[in-house]
Amino acid sequence: IALDNVEQLGSFIELELLVSDESEIAVAQSILDDLANRVGLSSTDRRGYLDMLLEIDS
Repeated sequence: IALDNVEQLGSFIELELLVSDESEIAVAQSILDDLANRVGLSSTDRRGYLDMLLEIDS
């Protein structure tokens, strides 16, 4: 879990779960979705900060 404050974009929480095998991805995504709901996150954005910043500048 990482808390980030990115100039021009705002505050973000990043949730990441490492898996050892591709077969675990669906379970990991479900765990992360559940955690996001439990802490009250209302939306997700899978883009990187650089992509979001470039979108602002274009």
